[in-house]
Amino acid sequence: MRTRKSKLIVVALTVVLISLTGGAWVLLNRATLTEKARNYLIARIDQTTGGRTAIGALELKWVPFRIIIRDFQLRGTEPDSEPPLVAIKEVRIRPQWRLVSCWRRGLLERWA
Repeated sequence: MRTRKSKLIVVALTVVLISLTGGAWVLLNRATLTEKARNYLIARIDQTTGGRTAIGALELKWVPFRIIIRDFQLRGTEPDSEPPLVAIKEVRIRPQWRLVSCWRRGLLERWA
């Protein structure tokens, strides 16, 4: 009887884990997330440079993780009739993630 309960708990936890993973995948692939990220990037670049930023399209790829920005324009004080200060057709960003091991000697010495 005890093994039956254990199996039932394992099955229930597996179903919950699969459901959460599927839900996270759907959430991350929604267009609203991409639009929020695009608006955030525009606001941060505008704030940092003091110019006006335009991003034609922002694409987030999750496996492997990369960000693709298309039709990027940065304008300074020039009027709209002039060409932009910076105009880039496509930018591909692929961060290199590195996991730092806590077992490295230097890290353990700092915490000791």
